Amino acid sequence: PHYLPKSGRAAKLKHGELLLIDSGGQYPQGTTDVTRVLACSPATSRQRYLYTTVLRAHIALASCLFPIGTSGQQLDSVARQVMWREGLDYEHGTGHGVGSYLHVHEGPHRIAPHASAIPLQAGMVTSIEPGVYLSGELGIRIENLY
Repeated sequence: PHYLPKSGRAAKLKHGELLLIDSGGQYPQGTTDVTRVLACSPATSRQRYLYTTVLRAHIALASCLFPIGTSGQQLDSVARQVMWREGLDYEHGTGHGVGSYLHVHEGPHRIAPHASAIPLQAGMVTSIEPGVYLSGELGIRIENLY
C-alpha cells in the first residue's frame, strides 16, 4: 500500500500497469490527502472490475448515514463488506483523522477494525480509502477527505 522508491531501484512505468498516486499538502486553509489510480494504457477488464469494486466500497461508506455516537470502528465494515463479497480485503485502516498543520494522520478518530471507540462528530475530518493490493500485479486505492 505504501511503495517507497529506492535510489537507482525505482520501478518503471510499463504498458498495462496502473500508477497509484497518494499525495497531499498542508495549506493555510487545511491539509489535503488524496489517492488516485491511473492506467498507463487502456485498462484491462480485471483492472476495471477491481477499480470499480474499490470505488463501490468507497461510495458505500461515503454515503452511509449513521447515528450520533457511532465510532470509526463500527463503520469500518461498511466499506469492507463490499470487498468481502468479492473475496477481497486490504491490510490497512479504511480511514484516518486529518489535522491542520500537524500530522496528516491525526486522531483521536480512525476508521479501522481495531480503532479507538471515539465517536465521529461534526467538524472532524476523516479520509475514506479502501483499496486492493495484489502482490506483483497491482494496487488500487481511492482516497478522499470528508
